[in-house]
Amino acid sequence: MKKSMKKMIAGVLTLAIVMTMCLTVTPLMASAASWKVAYKTNGVVTVPSGQTFDTTIETKTYGKIAWQTTLLNTTVGYTVTIYDMDRNKLGTIQVSADDSEWKSEQQMAGMVYYHIDQVSGIEAGTCLISVKFDSDSDIQAMFSAQTCATSTSTANAPTLKNTEETVTAGFQTNLSVKGDTIKNCTSSDKSIATVTSKGVVTGKKKGTATITVKTAKGYDLTCKVNVKANTYSVKKATASDVRAYSYKIIPYSAKYDSKGNLVVKAMAINNMPTKVKTKVWVNSFNDSSNNESKKITVTLPANSAKSVTLKYPKSCLLDKKINLPVNGIKIFELPQY
Repeated sequence: MKKSMKKMIAGVLTLAIVMTMCLTVTPLMASAASWKVAYKTNGVVTVPSGQTFDTTIETKTYGKIAWQTTLLNTTVGYTVTIYDMDRNKLGTIQVSADDSEWKSEQQMAGMVYYHIDQVSGIEAGTCLISVKFDSDSDIQAMFSAQTCATSTSTANAPTLKNTEETVTAGFQTNLSVKGDTIKNCTSSDKSIATVTSKGVVTGKKKGTATITVKTAKGYDLTCKVNVKANTYSVKKATASDVRAYSYKIIPYSAKYDSKGNLVVKAMAINNMPTKVKTKVWVNSFNDSSNNESKKITVTLPANSAKSVTLKYPKSCLLDKKINLPVNGIKIFELPQY
C-alpha cells in the first residue's frame, strides 16, 4: 500500500516552473497560461489531511517563488515550506482557513477558493517545496507555482527608508522598512557593525558592512553601513582667526583614549600684549559640582599661538561618550585672571 501510495504521489507531483516577467497572478481555475498544475486528478485531487506533498523546483534566476493553492467548495488551512536540497529552510508560509486573503469565484464545479503566496530571495538552483493541509477531513485541491525575477516585483515591494547609513563607532542607528515589517537582520561583518533582529545597528569600528534585512513577506533588503571612527578633526586655527586684543582656545582634534578619557588638542591663541591665564572645560564636562580643580588651567604668553593638549578624565565627563563627528567639541573659558 505504501509503495503504491508513493508511486501515486510521485506521479501526480510533476511541477513545471515557468519563468515570467509578469506580476499579475490570475486564478488557476481560470486557466492562467503562466501557471502549471503541481498535482491533480481530473482537475482536482483528494488530499488526505496531514499528508505532506513534496516536489522540486528549479529556479534559474535569483528571485521569487510564487504559488497558488486552489480549493473547491471550502477553505482549509495549510503550510507551504521551501527548502534547499540539503533540507535547509528557505521560507515558510502558513495560511489559516479564515485568512482574509482567500479569494472566491463561482464556477460550474462549484465555489472555487484560491490563495496566492510567495517567498522572495530564492537563489538559483534546485529547491524543494512541501505542502501540508491541516483539515480534519479530505479536501479537493490543486496547487501551482511559478518563479518571477526580483526585478519585476518592485512595484509593490517593500523598501528600506535608507539604503545607506552612516554611524559613529560606539553609537547606533535604526533601520526601518516601508510597506512591510522586519523579521530579522544579519551583518556581513560583525567586527564593523552589529544589528539586532529589530534593525538596531551598532557601529563597532571604522569600516563598511552590509546589513541584510529579511521582511515578514519574505523580501531581502540590503543597507550599506559606513562606520566612522569616534574622532573630531578640523583645520588648525591661526592668529588671524582671533580678533585683535583678545584670546581664544580653539579645538582642532579630539578622541577618547583606551581608558575613556577625552583628549582634546587645541590652538591657544593670544592676540593681547599681556600674558593670559584661564581655566577651560568642554561641552561634555560635568560642572554640576562646580569643582574648579577639575578644570584645566592654560597659560597663554603675550602675542602667541601654540598647540595645547587638554585631557579630561572619564570621571569628569557628564556624557561618557560624545558623538564627536556629529556633535564636535566645544571649549568654554573662565574669565582671564
